[in-house]
Amino acid sequence: LHAAGRVVWSSGTLKAGQLMALWINHLVLTLMAPADMPFRSTLVTRGDGKEEAVTECRLGPVSDATANLRALLAGFHQGLTRPLPFFPRTSLAWARAEPDKAMDQARKIWRGSQMFTGECAEPEYLSCYARIDPLNAEFVSLAALLRTVLELTEASHAAA
Repeated sequence: LHAAGRVVWSSGTLKAGQLMALWINHLVLTLMAPADMPFRSTLVTRGDGKEEAVTECRLGPVSDATANLRALLAGFHQGLTRPLPFFPRTSLAWARAEPDKAMDQARKIWRGSQMFTGECAEPEYLSCYARIDPLNAEFVSLAALLRTVLELTEASHAAA
């Protein structure tokens, strides 16, 4: 924690798990921080290498932090009883895409191609979803968590 808020960095590119950790910690910061602490969280990661060298994701004040934490905890409790169709790479692809192209982007990452192995090939997912298509309405509602975080994020791209 710094005078400017909470700052976290990673030498890798942005991952869904980092984004969720940023969100959860930011919600807790919003609820627990001293009054004189700014309600700002920043995640600095390596850019995708195409256009930017560094990406910063900044979250500001959240008015409904308690409700958001309760929703996350409800999902956590569901996940203790059964596997939830939240797949980090596929969900992030869905969240980043334009709404009308989101499911197509998610399926590309889920299924893969000749150039890369799809997320569906990971053993933990094969054991649960080998016979069914998990990219359903429940997947969309869980992936929407990432879209919410991305929409609240003030993204900044910088060249090195």
